[in-house]
Amino acid sequence: MKPNIVLCSHDAGGANLLVSWALAHPEFCYWGLLRGPAIKIYNDSGLKFKAIESTDNLPKGLESFVCSTGWQSNWEKKVIKHCIDNKIEVSVYLDHWVNFRVRLVLSGRLLVPSRIWVVDAEARTIACEALPEVAAVNVVGNYYENNIVKRIVQCADVAPTSVLVCLEPIRDKGVTAASLWDNLKTYLCTEHKASHIIIRSHPSGELDGTQQLLNGLSACTGVELSLESLDEDLARSHTVIGYQSSIFSIAHKINRKILSYYPIQSLSPLLPHTYINYIPVVA
Repeated sequence: MKPNIVLCSHDAGGANLLVSWALAHPEFCYWGLLRGPAIKIYNDSGLKFKAIESTDNLPKGLESFVCSTGWQSNWEKKVIKHCIDNKIEVSVYLDHWVNFRVRLVLSGRLLVPSRIWVVDAEARTIACEALPEVAAVNVVGNYYENNIVKRIVQCADVAPTSVLVCLEPIRDKGVTAASLWDNLKTYLCTEHKASHIIIRSHPSGELDGTQQLLNGLSACTGVELSLESLDEDLARSHTVIGYQSSIFSIAHKINRKILSYYPIQSLSPLLPHTYINYIPVVA
């Protein structure tokens, strides 16, 4: 009989990461405890799993949980807390390289899981420094990212004037989102006026600057609000622009030029990757 694992996800980024790991490990029997954007991601993934609604009255034999993390809600944190309080084995899969500690703080309490999973050695170093209370930090890879890289057909004729802009909500303290979007808009109008610009909104649906850019880039040759998959957008782009996006890692693996509109002039960069170039303040 296959061992049972309960997969818990809410946010899109963590859900994509965790469900891709599960698809690569058919040696387990999966149960899904899901909320928010994760529900559609899991249902569309092809993963075979049994849905459960809550941690109340769990079926017998469900003694191992793997939880993704996010910032849209505290729901995943509450599941992690339930596991810790009830001495249930729980692994937490971190899908990024920043804000590790706050992902495990609920109402002022640091949640210490059985182990942490991370995507690479850089993330492991950061996690060990940020969360020394956790005894085990394991590198399990990033199957979601690897699958995208495999699916993208790298064509030599990708237009050098095609730019993908991946937006996200701005939450850093001391940063005015409107000023970042204005500077990004000015940069694009100055450096990429003749480019085809693809704007990709954040999947959370929160305010991310999409409308501000669409309104302010009328002087550019072509501006498109993407309705395509991430794979398709990356495959047709020469340059990828984002803030603190995990998409940078994928773009690097397929040899795209990478730019960030993170305000390096006023804040120290959080991402560890040296291949990221930062957009200057445009006068």
